Amino acid sequence: MEEWNQKRIQAYIDNFVEESLTLDYKAADALERTDRKREQITKDVSAMANSDGGILIYGLKEYGDEARKHLAETIDPIDRTQFSKETLEQVIDNIRPLIPGLIIHPVQLNNSNEAAYVVEIPRSNTAHQAKDHRYYKRHNFISVPMEDYEVRDTMNRAAVPDAQADFGYTLNSNDNGREHHYGLLLKIKNLGNQVIEHFQLQFTFPQLDGNVSHIIHKREHIDIWPVTPREFIIRYRSDKVLFPQEEIDIGREMAVQYKIDTQIFTKFEIGYARGPIVKWTLYADNMPPKTGEKPFKELQCF
Repeated sequence: MEEWNQKRIQAYIDNFVEESLTLDYKAADALERTDRKREQITKDVSAMANSDGGILIYGLKEYGDEARKHLAETIDPIDRTQFSKETLEQVIDNIRPLIPGLIIHPVQLNNSNEAAYVVEIPRSNTAHQAKDHRYYKRHNFISVPMEDYEVRDTMNRAAVPDAQADFGYTLNSNDNGREHHYGLLLKIKNLGNQVIEHFQLQFTFPQLDGNVSHIIHKREHIDIWPVTPREFIIRYRSDKVLFPQEEIDIGREMAVQYKIDTQIFTKFEIGYARGPIVKWTLYADNMPPKTGEKPFKELQCF
């Protein structure tokens, strides 16, 4: 696991990383010793746990203008003698119930008394209440109150399967920059506490000039068919159970191999407004279907 240090925090500034559902920046004054600020801390932390989890960084100041307000402008040091990691822990412990798995990383800055605090917040299996006895979620970069049905749905997470699909790739060969050969990495993970008896993943994959070489180990539970001249569909149906927190690499089982050369890469750039998009739908027992998209440019490094 990568260590949290000043260089890593600075990278959020240098790389213009924008806040999101799972990332939030807070300036040093967010940790002032006032009841209002303490209450806001519990809102922000519980909202992230009630949503998809994520990272909250205390000690990064955002730009003041509207166009860049969700980008970090500079490191804003926290005086750890005035607000220590232990103090932050005590404030967060006002959330009910407590959030299991939450970690606070103190990051020492140039001055020994200056720090930033990185709070890693897991996605919780229940709903958490802030200090004001209300429930919050992340929405459009901020913490907002949850509707009653959202609270009930969040509390039912522990009783409903929760699976996730992660796409990646391996570079198998590089022919002097003219042609790259790849293998698709595709992992299914059980994020919840329920055993998943059955799951199915269906996704599209781009097809130009036969850039997908072959699919090895095609079996009864793995199907493939063309849907347009530019893409085809792959469907994987599980033939095994998936235990809580277990992860399997179905990409290895399917062994999808593809190649990109200069000609194909040029067609990708010209023929698509955003480039090819891998669209997927994941089913797992009685879990509501999950859908997502992955730009194909993130599955190759030509």
